[in-house]
Amino acid sequence: MSLDDAVNAFGEGVQVADLFRAVAPAARPIFETTFSTLAARFGVHVVAGSILLPETDGRLYNVGYLYGPHGQLVGRQVKAHLFPIEREWGLACGADVRVFQTPVGRLAFPICMDHTFFESARIAYLKGAEILIDPSANPEPYHYYEQMRGVWGRVQENPVYGVLACMVGTVAGFTFGGRSGVYAPLELTPAGDGILAQATSSDREEIVLSTLDMHALRAFRAENRPDFNPSLYRRYLPGAYHRYRAWSNEHRNG
Repeated sequence: MSLDDAVNAFGEGVQVADLFRAVAPAARPIFETTFSTLAARFGVHVVAGSILLPETDGRLYNVGYLYGPHGQLVGRQVKAHLFPIEREWGLACGADVRVFQTPVGRLAFPICMDHTFFESARIAYLKGAEILIDPSANPEPYHYYEQMRGVWGRVQENPVYGVLACMVGTVAGFTFGGRSGVYAPLELTPAGDGILAQATSSDREEIVLSTLDMHALRAFRAENRPDFNPSLYRRYLPGAYHRYRAWSNEHRNG
């Protein structure tokens, strides 16, 4: 059944957000128990992708979870940049980028579209992130260069490792695709292309493995710190964001 069929089955006037709110009481414990159990069973940290859930403010968000090796919830990340269709469904944007300390290193997992914008990764890097994990569910045909403008590009702008985990297959009438991969700054990859490992296909499930040399990354970070210009940003960015916000509100309300 497609998502549209499911919404229509609830009756006239029902929105997609209403459907997700209706199933949330059942979906939330299944999601949380599944990934908590997997993390404890294998004794690892698990970034559990994301799920659409209502929060205490009543609004619907796309929320990712991180579980620890004892099954404990380490933290959550709310998606900050939405696909147009997510806005049409009635989702709300998150307003925070979080970084979590793990035995492997400090990691952040802005969700999917968040990695298309440099701000998410830059904030995570400035907060100490060493690994960016991108749980991606892209309901569009795979396009090499469109994918490379995401977490691969963010890794080149900020000295971190990047992990892209793509959802593939057809769910609720949507076909998802992408090539999962593990990325690093160009200088830390054997071929100089920023890729440590990558799936061979964009439309079937694969396991992608790579070893992350944290000592090499930390040495590289110490020697190659980005040369930021905060005075330039303070001069232009507040006004630029203010003009965009005004333009966005005008078009949304018009």
